[in-house]
Amino acid sequence: MKIHEYQAKAILAKYNVPVPRGEVAYTVEEAEAAAKKIGGSVVVKAQIHAGGRGKGGGVKVAKDASEALEVAKKILGMTLVTHQTGPEGKLVQRLLVEETLPIKRELYLGIVLDGVVISAPSVGQEAGGPIAGGTASITGDFTQKSATELANVLSYGALPLSFEVSSVDSVSAKLGADQLQAGIIAGLIGLLLVVAYSVLYYRGLALVVTMSLAVAGSLTWAMMVLLGQAIGFALNLAGIAGAIVAIGVTADSFIIYFERIRDEVRDGRSLRTAIETGWVRSRKTILAADSVSLLSAVVLYVLAIGAVRGFAFTLGLTTLIDLVVVFFFTKPLMTLLGRTKFYGQGMRFSGFEAEHMGTSHAPLHNSRRKSGAKPATAAGGEA
Repeated sequence: MKIHEYQAKAILAKYNVPVPRGEVAYTVEEAEAAAKKIGGSVVVKAQIHAGGRGKGGGVKVAKDASEALEVAKKILGMTLVTHQTGPEGKLVQRLLVEETLPIKRELYLGIVLDGVVISAPSVGQEAGGPIAGGTASITGDFTQKSATELANVLSYGALPLSFEVSSVDSVSAKLGADQLQAGIIAGLIGLLLVVAYSVLYYRGLALVVTMSLAVAGSLTWAMMVLLGQAIGFALNLAGIAGAIVAIGVTADSFIIYFERIRDEVRDGRSLRTAIETGWVRSRKTILAADSVSLLSAVVLYVLAIGAVRGFAFTLGLTTLIDLVVVFFFTKPLMTLLGRTKFYGQGMRFSGFEAEHMGTSHAPLHNSRRKSGAKPATAAGGEA
């Protein structure tokens, strides 16, 4: 690509590189007008695609506009011969008239960081050659902030930095999907273990556990879908871990409630009464346990970053859903089951059998018995 000197200086000026003031002239009159506009001494330069113009007579200094006019008459229209043009030379059809600089040698220094020009000072001295004394300073119209930023760039650029390869790992594009699938499988296994435990230990009450977990799972899925559209929530491996932990939190609520019912029955209360009084006493424990879990999730979400926040968010969400399910589904369902014949009379495999509950009272749906009560006798007869 061939460009003239004035074109190159226009590009440099565009990127804040300091260049002398100058104008292009196509006639001698334009050259005189440019010299008057600049004022003082000027340099008149022939604009051709060749080097060595000064030696060929294509660069002259004029002390004022009138002298610049005479110089322009000599250079404009001449055939300038240099070592690059060859003997045939090149016709001068335009001139560059610009201010003179009080230096004998002119250099440019560009300070570039990450492809951005931080500073581009001009370097010049009367004696020429290297910088005297080996030190230099950059002067100009600086503020304290811009000077500090420039000093930092120069300092950081001088730091000897090197990097060592500690490890090289190849990560498959399917790794995320595989981990997500493994997390879902682990969650299903945990869910099945909870259901199996409830069947073995609580027998027919496993129906309450299974239905409550199904409702909690449906609400959790619905909330994740809604939050995904509203705030861009995406289920990841950490989120699945939080949901798996929440299965244990929900199962813990069932265990607290069921065991409290057992305690009430052992104290002599009927099943229907035990379901109600057991709920009143167990809900405080359930609220305390879920409050601790929810507080932990909030603190973890505030203090953590990255995937850990996804774990905390899912744990907090599922804990709130556990409270909703236990209060508005599990408890009403237990009340309804207690009124049925299968559960209310403590039939086999209902989970409310007298021997399974640890009591000898039967049937369980009768009112509370008082220990030590005597059976009625006929008048005048013996007990």
